[in-house]
Amino acid sequence: QEALSYYTKSIEYDSTLTASYCNRALVYLKLKEYQKTVDDCNQVLKLDKRNKHKLEYLKAYHRRGKAFLELKQFEDALDDF
Repeated sequence: QEALSYYTKSIEYDSTLTASYCNRALVYLKLKEYQKTVDDCNQVLKLDKRNKHKLEYLKAYHRRGKAFLELKQFEDALDDF
């Protein structure tokens, strides 16, 4: 929960930091808040359209895919993996 608070504050300070969204998505994934995981990963992918931050970009697809699996959205998960 503490990490969630810090990443949220980071996003409030600068909403263009893809790493903060990506890391918060991991926290949501561990908390089993799968739709919030998907939402944060979508934000990473939206902000990083040019794929400048390759690691966050790949992590976002992987984390979103895991969340889609848990949400039983299997086709979406397959697309991300």
